[in-house]
Amino acid sequence: MPVVKSHCDRFSPAEHSTFRQHPSPPTAVAGGHDHADRVSMPNPTALLCAMAGQHIEGPLCNLAFKLVDIHRRRIIRPDSDANLLALRIPVLVRIDALTRQLPPPGPTAHPYEPGLARLIDRLAWAAAEAFELLMCHDIGGEQVHRAWTRLAELELEYADLYRDIRAGVRYLPAGTVHAEISRALMSKISRAIPQTRVSAGTD
Repeated sequence: MPVVKSHCDRFSPAEHSTFRQHPSPPTAVAGGHDHADRVSMPNPTALLCAMAGQHIEGPLCNLAFKLVDIHRRRIIRPDSDANLLALRIPVLVRIDALTRQLPPPGPTAHPYEPGLARLIDRLAWAAAEAFELLMCHDIGGEQVHRAWTRLAELELEYADLYRDIRAGVRYLPAGTVHAEISRALMSKISRAIPQTRVSAGTD
């Protein structure tokens, strides 16, 4: 993947810069805590490089790479989509659990409502799609351009979150993945109930 590799070669994972030169975040917050470091939250460049299989260091980078692999297999094998989606759940739960390592947020901090796991999952899907299109389609084509634009937008969203977490002005709520799973199960159950009643009435 030459496009991604060139970015990874140009920027060290230790640098606080992104593919669009996002401003460097502060290195610490009031009280001496570095929230992003406490959750092993890599800077945006390190995360994107890990998703491309380069410089995979730290728990979040490893989990993000696993999600990219799952999503790439979904693209290659759409017939096994349901089984592969099920593989996401333990990975997302582990990402969600990382947020519990954070120190308590300050009184003025605002929650990042989607949660870290959901953002990483969206990034992983966008990365998987962009990588696959890069290998299989015209690099200058509209489809590739749209995919990489979407990846860049999500990367900037992560960069903003990373900066705000380090500054202590936002925090990551825990339990968002469990809530999402519960809603999905309830939706599935509610869809099944009418079908059961109809079949019972036809006997």
